[in-house]
Amino acid sequence: RDYFTLAGWINYWDLQISFTWIILLGVRLCSYFLGYERFAIPEEKPPQNVPWAVYQLYNFFWAIQAASLSTRSLVLFQTSEYFGVLLRMITRIIVELTRFLFVLSVI
Repeated sequence: RDYFTLAGWINYWDLQISFTWIILLGVRLCSYFLGYERFAIPEEKPPQNVPWAVYQLYNFFWAIQAASLSTRSLVLFQTSEYFGVLLRMITRIIVELTRFLFVLSVI
């Protein structure tokens, strides 16, 4: 109960990340017990005996998980004295670069 009162949306975000891991585990276990091929085959197309919807669902949740973990690590680094300042500098540089590229494209 106290967990949800500490940082608000960050804690709900952590729960979303945890539920996404559970969903990925569930898809993986269902595919194993139903006899589908492994998802770890590096191919351009999905494996032959895995249904297209299961393959797309698995890839979708992996994309959500990668984006969530990347953004969550950035939020975690913002609380550090060194990394917080570094990230603010990088965002300011990106904003200035975007403005410059906009002006350059107009001219």
